[in-house]
Amino acid sequence: MTKSLKLISAALVSFGVFGLINHASFASSENQVVRAAFWHYPPGISNCCGVAEEHAPHWISGAELDFVFSGPWRDLVQNVFKQFGQNVKWKRIPFGEALDAVTKGDIDVIPNVFFTEARSQRVWFVGPVEVEDGHVNFLLNKKIHGDITKLEDLFDLILANETNSESGPGIDDNPKIRIDRFGSRLEALTAVKSRAADVLVDTNLERLLEMRVTSRATQLTLATYRYPFSIRNYLGLSKKRFKKAESIKIDKIVENMFDDGTVKLIYKSYELKIPTYKRKFSRIGHVRKTTHMSTKD
Repeated sequence: MTKSLKLISAALVSFGVFGLINHASFASSENQVVRAAFWHYPPGISNCCGVAEEHAPHWISGAELDFVFSGPWRDLVQNVFKQFGQNVKWKRIPFGEALDAVTKGDIDVIPNVFFTEARSQRVWFVGPVEVEDGHVNFLLNKKIHGDITKLEDLFDLILANETNSESGPGIDDNPKIRIDRFGSRLEALTAVKSRAADVLVDTNLERLLEMRVTSRATQLTLATYRYPFSIRNYLGLSKKRFKKAESIKIDKIVENMFDDGTVKLIYKSYELKIPTYKRKFSRIGHVRKTTHMSTKD
């Protein structure tokens, strides 16, 4: 082999090695980034600065977050993964699409999610972070349908809800209640306004009333009846991205944040009720000695 050919061969080998190192470095960097979904669900996750639900950069992170959305769930997720050694980038996506994105491997983390057996096939449930009494709320045109004063009044109506969204077992699992599913909550509201459906369903009263105003749906009003149920909000981790051992580690990080007062500081900064850690509702099931902190039981 001539000297020039040897030099060319050496250069090609060096370039190939450099390329492999760069690729490995890029892959390692990508593995340090967690992809989280968000949507407007006040006060836990709230749009900022007049940002419309459909308007936001595709992915956001760092200082950009303060111009798009805020809330204790955002701060909690940021804090958890900082301790886990990973950065977080966020994508605005309707809740129903977020669960499908987890299945496809496009989203790693879903904040503020209810537990169901079906969801547990694709998501680890960390927490719960919040446990409280809540209600399913109903928005309808009373001039057309009259008021809803009891559960049975729903039997002759078509309810509208978002794809993959849960309302409570007494609603979702009731064979006498029809629920049509839509790609987003705005689409569900539009269906009620156009009379393609009769009643918009939402477990978040603040969001429901906001949508009524911003979508100019003032002909729709709240039903007197509200379906009561216990709300348990977890941090959802994709089973495609996280192994069980990692989910247990993250679950311990969350529990430690209740212990050391981090959760208290986060919620206090938003002037919101400070949640109490409810170990008995844990879905991860790691074993740990009982403590006597006021924010746990």
